[in-house]
Formats: sequence, structure tokens, C-alpha cells
Amino acid sequence: MKAAWVGVALLLTTGPGAQAQSRAADIDRAFERFWKAGSRQAALKAVPALVQTGADFAELYARLRADRPLAERPRTGELSLTAMLADGRGRPYSVVVPDDLAPNEELPVRFQLHGGVNRPAPQEGEAPRPGRRRNLEAGREILVFPSADREALWWSEAQVENLAAILDRLKRAYRIDNNRVYLTGISDGATGVYYIAQRDTTPWASFLPLNGQPLVLTNPDVGVEGDFYVRNLANKPWFLVNGGRDPLYPVAGVVPVVELLRRASVPLEFHPQPDAGHDVSWWPRVHDDFAAFVRKHPRAPLPDHIAWESDRPERFGRAHWLVIEALGAAAGEAVFDDFDTVASRGPRDFGLRVEPQRPGAPRVLDVIRGSDAQALGLERGDVVLELHGRPVASADELWQALQGYELGTPLRAAVERKGRRVALEAVLQPAAGPERVFKRTRASGRVELQRSGNQVELRTRGVRRLKLLLSPDQFDFDQPLRVVANGRPVFEGRLQRSASTLLTWAARDNDRTMLFGAELKLDLPAR
Repeated sequence: MKAAWVGVALLLTTGPGAQAQSRAADIDRAFERFWKAGSRQAALKAVPALVQTGADFAELYARLRADRPLAERPRTGELSLTAMLADGRGRPYSVVVPDDLAPNEELPVRFQLHGGVNRPAPQEGEAPRPGRRRNLEAGREILVFPSADREALWWSEAQVENLAAILDRLKRAYRIDNNRVYLTGISDGATGVYYIAQRDTTPWASFLPLNGQPLVLTNPDVGVEGDFYVRNLANKPWFLVNGGRDPLYPVAGVVPVVELLRRASVPLEFHPQPDAGHDVSWWPRVHDDFAAFVRKHPRAPLPDHIAWESDRPERFGRAHWLVIEALGAAAGEAVFDDFDTVASRGPRDFGLRVEPQRPGAPRVLDVIRGSDAQALGLERGDVVLELHGRPVASADELWQALQGYELGTPLRAAVERKGRRVALEAVLQPAAGPERVFKRTRASGRVELQRSGNQVELRTRGVRRLKLLLSPDQFDFDQPLRVVANGRPVFEGRLQRSASTLLTWAARDNDRTMLFGAELKLDLPAR
């Protein structure tokens, strides 16, 4: 009798209901480890255990869309933190979170990059020296102030990965509006915005460079890593501000670049401030337009059109659901405009960078290689004493004097160089035609992608292998998918949902608005 009762108890504890409860508990525990992962790497390590629970795709998808539970109330106020770069060095940054953050409140995030990146990095034992902060608030948001210096310039690959790691960390501590994460910067920080946008576009909603100049990235003396791909900027909207009297990046030098960006179909608003120098005195006038622009342009996490070019596909080959994996020639490649010239008509950038806030005669910070300033003979460290025989008492006076110069006539200057007075003279000539600025020094691959329903059309150059990340929010997995590359069909068939794919990309992106249920790898036919 006792044995019979044991048998009944065994049936009761191992029946379908108990098994379902046990399975649900296994899924809960596996998800708890996944959500508590403190980094992308830790989240990826938690994926196999979730897959092994046998949870079906629909259940996993629903849980990921619901966003992560927060274990405790996040810290608020101004926080001083450290990000670790790939080489093991710490990089200081600060975060400002509203003190009255409500439980489960979802907020936009703004990264702001500072100027003046040429100072030396802190030595061992020194306190971090974050850049000068100008808090240009545009609404209720989480503010992030990363730092850069000579050892980690904004236009370096390390900084692209640094910003991505900081954003991932924020997502694991706060409820972030994934489609309202935007990047702005001032002066060198603004120039850094141009660089980062054409290396990693995926997480950002919009880009707002203030008092910057992308042509700095064409100067071989500033340490830029990689070439510049104008068309990559077309994936997101832009808000540009420059001062007309700015001695570093005047409107006159930026206008030809703005025209180039518009030819490349970059959606932008340009707000020149004719009487402003290298400062943000214009902020009260621009604030409302800035805030309205941010509100108007949330990110489309799964855009139907993507333009992307990369010379480092192993690190920067991805734009949203397109991933360039290998470079090389393919059959029937497209011919693209590289948008690497600016028109020679109208005012031009003299190529001189001076200390904008220095009282008295301006000191030269940098001379762009091949520029008018170099042709005149100016060198870094020179103090400009006279121009056209008249004393120069400020950076603004230098700017005004240069605006009055007529090309083809003698230009005379006097500078103090290493304690000596040096006279300089040159006759600067108009350019013969459009000037090439965004030159190519590396092999790269480019893709222009367009989706319509369950059909994807690709135009490529220099790409042999790529991958499409496919979301149930964008594609009908119950209908065939058709992919055409350079006019030739390269795939036609149904998509298979994959729990492993779903979880892997969820761990990498940490973004509930951008979930992928399948990967499609395409090897393009060789020539």
C-alpha cells in the first residue's frame, strides 16, 4: 500500500503542470542572470543557458520587448565614473541624472563632447581632467560628458567604442528611451561628432555639432584614424551651428562643406550665427530650435534605407540591420559618387586655427596642411602681430583682416616666432576648380540598401560578404524574402526564427526596439 501511495505522489509531482512550473522557473532564473549582466560580454555569456531552457521564440521575444527589470533604484545627481578602454586604460566621464527621477521613468540621453582635446593625458597618480563643460540643456534628459585628450582623441576608434560602452552601461542602470539617444559636441567635440557618426550610426537618433568643422578630419597632422565617408552621414538628421566671426571654424569655411553634405542627401539644418565667435553666446537664440529638432527626430531603429561604407568591417561594418563582413570586388558593382570635393567659389577657409579666448595678439594653434595659412608661412606657436601692416590685437581682428583680403594680391604678416619677429609674405591664388578634400587612402566597401515589404535591393562596391539582421517587426517571416544585389537575385526563401540569434543580438544591443529573429549571410558572386 505504501509503495502505491509513493507512485501516486510521483505522478502528482512530475505531471504536466509541475513540469510546466519547473520549466517556467528555469526560464525565470536564466532571464534573471541575463538581465543582471553588467556588460555586453556578461550578457552574451548568459545566452546559452537561456537557449537551453527550450523557451519558444514568441515567449523570448515578448520578454525582451518588455524591457529589463531594474533591481534597485538607480543613482541620481551628478556621477563621476570611469570607462575602461580596450587597451585597459581608464577614461573618466560624468553623468547627470535628474534628482527627481521617478521609478520606471524612461528618459532621453544626450552625449556632449567637449573641445580642446590637445591637452596631455593625466599622468599616473593624477586626478582625471575632464573637458570644460557647457551644459546646453534642451529638456528633461540624462546628460553624459565623456572626456578626450591627446592619448584618446574624439577622432579615434577607441573613442567610438568608449561611447558605445558608456551607453551600454547606462542602459543596464536606467530606463533609456532607446530611440532618443543623441550626440552633440562643441568645437573639437563637434568635429568628433562628424567622425563618430561615420563610424557608428546605429545607436544615435541625431547629430548636433556646434562650432565644428569636418574638414579638420582631412588634415593628416591631427591623427585621424581611417578615411572619412560623407555618405554615412546621410543615415541621420543633423543640426549645425557655426559663428560668422569664429577664428577657428568660421561660417565662410563651413558653407562649402554644408553644400557638399546636401549634395550627399544628408538631412540637415544649418543655423549660422553671423556675429558670433568661437563661443556659445548664441545659445539663447538657438535653444528652442535645438530642442524642437531633438523632439522632431526620434531614431528609426529599423530604417528602410541604409547607406554605409567601411574600411574596417571587423569593427565598424554595421549600420542598424546591415553588416558588411568582408571586402573585395563583386560582379556587377555599382558606381557611386564619393562626394569628396567642395566648390571653389565664394569664401574659403584660410586654414588657420588660433586660440579663440586668448587676450591680445592671437597665437596659432594649428595650420592645415596645404592651406593658405601654410602658403603664407605660418607655423604652430606663432603669435600674429600684424596683417597688412596693421597691428592685430585679437582673434576677431585677425578674422576681419582676412575677410578683407583679395586673392591674387600680396598678403603680408608679421609674427613672433620663438622670441623673434619674422616677416611673411605670399600671393594667394583662387583655386582652379573644385577642391578634392575627402581623399581615399584605404580599400573600403560600400552598400546602399533599400527595403520594400519582403524585398531588399542592394547596390554594392568593394563588398564580397555581408549579413542582414532581420526583425519580425520589419519582415513577414511567414512569407518569402527576396534579396537582389547589383541587379542579380542572391536569395529567395522563407526565414527561420532563431532563439539564439534573437538573444545574441539582444545581448549585444541591449535595445528592446531593435530585436532580430534571423540572420541572412550573403556571399556576393565574384567578378
